[in-house]
Amino acid sequence: MNLPLACLLVILQCASGYPVDEELLKRFDILEKDLRQKFADKDKQIAEGMKHLSLERQQVAQDRSLLVLDRQQLAQDRIEMASAMEKLKKAEEELLHRITLLPSNLKSTQDRHTRQSEGVAFSAWLDHSVSLGPNQVIRFNKVITNEGSGYNIHTGVFTCPQPGMYLFSFMVTQRGDVAQLTAQLVVNGSPKVHGVTDPYHDHEDRQGGNTVVLRLQQGDVVEIENFDGHHVQGYTAEGLTSFTGILLYP
Repeated sequence: MNLPLACLLVILQCASGYPVDEELLKRFDILEKDLRQKFADKDKQIAEGMKHLSLERQQVAQDRSLLVLDRQQLAQDRIEMASAMEKLKKAEEELLHRITLLPSNLKSTQDRHTRQSEGVAFSAWLDHSVSLGPNQVIRFNKVITNEGSGYNIHTGVFTCPQPGMYLFSFMVTQRGDVAQLTAQLVVNGSPKVHGVTDPYHDHEDRQGGNTVVLRLQQGDVVEIENFDGHHVQGYTAEGLTSFTGILLYP
């Protein structure tokens, strides 16, 4: 039980037999009220301090949660940045590789454009008569035109220098009653078209041939072969037996 200080003083004085001092009671009463007010103010300050402390703890907890989220986001950002750096590194390596290939690609493009601007065309004829066996190549030994250097007079073979659509034409000549002659245009060993000539009388010249349009790839070979017969007529001054080819377009 908490009694006021003035009451305690009265009790002590009565117990001791001394008279009660009114002035002293008033002073104790004022002192007690002042102390009680100070304690009340202090309790209020403590309560407010505890309230502020609780709010600060809540703020700290919230800040910690935000810090955890920030750390998680930072870790995710680092992963994404590492992935982006890896992609960037690969793109840089690819770019450097392409840069190293630029000179050769440029040269290849220039060479291709040069060949296309120069074109491909040839015409050759036979200036002498020859006897041939089956599937033997007719070697047209007199060159009129050989743009692109695709035709070889030593082999009688045209080797395609660049891909594209080509037109080929050939004529073979037979004289007198030697026999019928059939020739064939062959691409990579595969016959495409044939031409035939069959004179009936002595001193009679007859021509036979054919024309074809073919798509070729670079390196394909085209030649005229003997298919049926054994003799091809040629003249020193007249190109009656001939072979022609031209690139129409890529």
